[in-house]
Amino acid sequence: MYKLGLVQKLNIEDRTDRFLPQIISCLIYSFVTWFFYSKVSQVPTLYLVMASMTLCMVIVTVTNFFWKISAHSTAMGGLVSFVLFCTYFYSEETLFPFLGFTILSAGLVMCSRLYLQVHTLAQVCAGFMVGLIAGLGVLSNIF
Repeated sequence: MYKLGLVQKLNIEDRTDRFLPQIISCLIYSFVTWFFYSKVSQVPTLYLVMASMTLCMVIVTVTNFFWKISAHSTAMGGLVSFVLFCTYFYSEETLFPFLGFTILSAGLVMCSRLYLQVHTLAQVCAGFMVGLIAGLGVLSNIF
């Protein structure tokens, strides 16, 4: 897209340059979610994880029309919600260290976005909350 002149910079810092890549991502996520739902419906966790990822991507894309939100933080919030859900749903105490590692990793990713000065604290926190809430919201409807 950079070579075609569709985005101004390779790292897509500008909020307006993100529209086309994010819309393409939403379409791909939607297709993969539909595919998992129609072909692999015996494993509801699989397509529900994809559905939560699609929902997060749509929320980030729509929000991006008005405000720059951290997609990295959104992804980490989604990952934390998945591990938290698995820990609770399967009552696996063995997942607690992995949950701690996931939360620590999320903190490091969010700190790196702040350190690189590509997002504000509000953008990073909002992104994490979008991922966490959307992930838990979709996954909690399994049973």
